[in-house]
Amino acid sequence: MSIAWCREKARQNRLFDAVFRYNFGTAKVEYNDLADARRQIGRFIEDVYMTKRIHSSLGYLTPVEFEATWQLAHQEQTTH
Repeated sequence: MSIAWCREKARQNRLFDAVFRYNFGTAKVEYNDLADARRQIGRFIEDVYMTKRIHSSLGYLTPVEFEATWQLAHQEQTTH
């Protein structure tokens, strides 16, 4: 997988852009092939980006925390 391919993909997709910046901003990541890249990036998204990395646009919560909070608030609105 070339850096040029990753840069082009990052321009097209914000989540890929975040993953790309995280991986290539701190250390060079090597992928064996496209399937390996997808596997590793998917693992990063599930293990780090969605559960550990807080986002200022989500009130400094992780996406998982934000979704749980939203669902709880939405359930309370529909029951009242």
